[in-house]
Amino acid sequence: MSFERVTGGMHERRKSRNIGVALCLVFFIGLLFVLTTVKIRDLGAVEGFDHTPRATALPIEGGS
Repeated sequence: MSFERVTGGMHERRKSRNIGVALCLVFFIGLLFVLTTVKIRDLGAVEGFDHTPRATALPIEGGS
């Protein structure tokens, strides 16, 4: 009786589970990368939130 045959099924299940977890992590990291890249490209000038009123956040007076 070989040790490989006794534990082969357990190792195959563990290997397939590890591959699934690795694919989920790669997908999640890729999603974060894409979202970050799109957000940086589309924003243009970035304004931080510093709890003070900004002229760009105020409504335009006299306009409709």
